[in-house]
Amino acid sequence: MSSSDLASTVQSWLAATPGAQDAAKWLLDRAESDGQIPKQLTLDVDISWHIALASFFSTNYVRLSARGRKITPHFDRWEREHLGQAGTLLPVLAEAFGRKLANRKQERRSRQDQIVGILKTYANDGGLTGHVAGREQETSQQHQGRFWSRSSRWTAEQIQAELDRYMNLLRYTDALRHDAIRIERVVHVSRKVAGDTHWMRPRNQVWRDLADDLLGFDSELATQFQGLDTNEVRSRALAEVGIVENLTSVVVLVFGRFAIKRGAAMFRWPSEAAAEGLPVWLSALHLAGSEILSDQKIERVVCVENETSFLDLVEQHRHETTTVCIYTEGQANRAVIALLRLIAHSFPAASFEHHGDLDLPGVRILASLMERTGLDIQPINMGAKTHERFERAGIALTEEEHSQVIREILADKLPCQDLLQCLAKTRLRIEQEVITGCSAATLPMQQ
Repeated sequence: MSSSDLASTVQSWLAATPGAQDAAKWLLDRAESDGQIPKQLTLDVDISWHIALASFFSTNYVRLSARGRKITPHFDRWEREHLGQAGTLLPVLAEAFGRKLANRKQERRSRQDQIVGILKTYANDGGLTGHVAGREQETSQQHQGRFWSRSSRWTAEQIQAELDRYMNLLRYTDALRHDAIRIERVVHVSRKVAGDTHWMRPRNQVWRDLADDLLGFDSELATQFQGLDTNEVRSRALAEVGIVENLTSVVVLVFGRFAIKRGAAMFRWPSEAAAEGLPVWLSALHLAGSEILSDQKIERVVCVENETSFLDLVEQHRHETTTVCIYTEGQANRAVIALLRLIAHSFPAASFEHHGDLDLPGVRILASLMERTGLDIQPINMGAKTHERFERAGIALTEEEHSQVIREILADKLPCQDLLQCLAKTRLRIEQEVITGCSAATLPMQQ
């Protein structure tokens, strides 16, 4: 039988035999898994499919099981004996339906090789980029993971473009992570990486992917936002590395008699508010490209972890013209870091201090401030003596909290080691509101 005769015979069979079209389509679907018809097929469907196949190939080549549920096909033998060679039946069947015969097994292998090959070029980057590239490289080899699952919808060219674009976003994010004060709007990041502002938008898939990758990369970051809804956690995580919806969303609450000079403009409202005993909110937009000026030298800057304590200290120091109080709101955001650096640049002789909770997170916040600003920030009221003084107001540590304190003492990398020793011994932590809210007008700044 020639190829043209086969095509005509197949067309006649499909047109005249009940169940033939369904059986042939099913056969093509099964064959596309690895480019050939499996040696044994299970048909848990209408018996007409069995009959249709047997009517074309005969029972010599399509043998039905006794229960009529399984067939053992010998299509390769049928092709050799009727066509002279194997491998010609499936293309003719596919052509009859106007489709191109695929080899899904080979496609998966090629797709896997392409994804793994692309990711290899990023896996040695380190940081967030290397973390995601390594993870997706490993999962893709197991036919799992984000890139693998989405790649089935992409052409080979799209796979290259999509992976390169996202990995470049990770590289861009890594650069932001290592610049403690740089802040970018989401739309600007999208434009710089992808060439348009629509690729990454707040709460779209790319935005969610990036935030989830950050949270997976930095486990401590995730613990900072417990109790918030998922998208708020994602938004905060991105803001921590400098990607925000708008620059006014990254703010710092500050009290002090100073002005902000930006180009030819001078903004004196921080000083005007301080004269009335009031703090003001400054955004990253105010601080970008600005300079801090003051009629009197700023001599002392006090960072405060919690808002209640910040307001307590504003009340206690409201008449001091050379002191600035800054609310860090827990782990400091980039507006806080930017303001601290701007003050240090304008007033290099100023002292920098931090007052936080007397617990391990409070010490970690201080360590992070020191690392991200590059300043010598001294702890105030965060030593063993202060802990002993307010021990009656202590809150019991959980077993996990106590274990973490012990681990940090052994590592000996954090400041306030005397406080950590005290925490380990007493198993009590003290919130700074207890200290700043005491009856003394001004606390002695003791350790």
